[in-house]
Amino acid sequence: MSPVEMSPLHTFELGDKGQASQAVGITPEGKVIAGGQASGLFMIDPQTGKRELLHDSAGRSRWTIKVSPSGLEAVVIMGNSVVTLWDLESHVLIDERDLLSNVADAAWMRGEDHALAGATGGLFVVELEEEGSWNRLVKDVPYCATASVGNRAAASLDGGQVELWRPGYRKNGKNIHVLSGHQGNVETMAFAPTGELLACGDQAGNVLLWSPQRRRLLHTLELHKGAVKSLAFSPRSRRLLTGGVDGNVVLYDLPTQTVIRSEQAHKGGVNQVSWIKDGTLGVSCGQDGTVKVWELPGQAPAPVYSPLRTYEPGDLIDHPTFGEGEIESVQEVPAQS
Repeated sequence: MSPVEMSPLHTFELGDKGQASQAVGITPEGKVIAGGQASGLFMIDPQTGKRELLHDSAGRSRWTIKVSPSGLEAVVIMGNSVVTLWDLESHVLIDERDLLSNVADAAWMRGEDHALAGATGGLFVVELEEEGSWNRLVKDVPYCATASVGNRAAASLDGGQVELWRPGYRKNGKNIHVLSGHQGNVETMAFAPTGELLACGDQAGNVLLWSPQRRRLLHTLELHKGAVKSLAFSPRSRRLLTGGVDGNVVLYDLPTQTVIRSEQAHKGGVNQVSWIKDGTLGVSCGQDGTVKVWELPGQAPAPVYSPLRTYEPGDLIDHPTFGEGEIESVQEVPAQS
């Protein structure tokens, strides 16, 4: 299948021309949180275009935005080392702290009471319920990207290695495995919502799909020319939205292993991509100072499980107990005599 070009539904200018829009996040009601290099932190309604300034730049030149799984709060990295916590219902800043080390990325961890932050000075667990509290899991080793879902977490080091971590209940954690195989640093990573896949984008333009449970590489996707800067799974884990320094936004279909949409979206490169609501809309931001909302094609539902059918590994099903997902293995039931 040849990739189809897509056109943005909305384009929002964020700040002065030539100043990058660096981060986006999505609230439960589908509003876009966007951080601009010189303009500040905004809340944008993608339907009306109305913008609300949450925080001005105040000399901070870099933003990273991560919305909690419940959608009630957001961790926002402002500038180099300052990590803030925002209430998305009231649009109020709850807490602000300085990790005293340049933070590259952060991810919410189990229970939504702490976050995993990768920085030039190591790997941190930031306690979100205790003001000013954080713990350094690894010291003096630079980390590039982090990701977490449920009881699984991952962090990438300079050089392309990806560590799998088991989050602790408070300030602890355990490194349980190392995944190797990337060309250059891993710039971005994301778990599928169900946790069965981990996608990692590297400097060579490749996205590697891993099974964190089996700890093995499943697929290598060559999606970009140059570094992959951001990626995100669809809400049903069946599609992957990616953005790179080549300026392209790519929509990849996992069941068919095909690129179904591709667009030269941002001049100078894409900084972050995300999904809105039910997976029919996506959003991207880039070095050209714009935030764009994209209409994405719908995806057919997985067939409902039937005990009368014969299944093979790789088949998609909608199971009444385990939900929608891909079959990893099958077991033959001995015939009864």
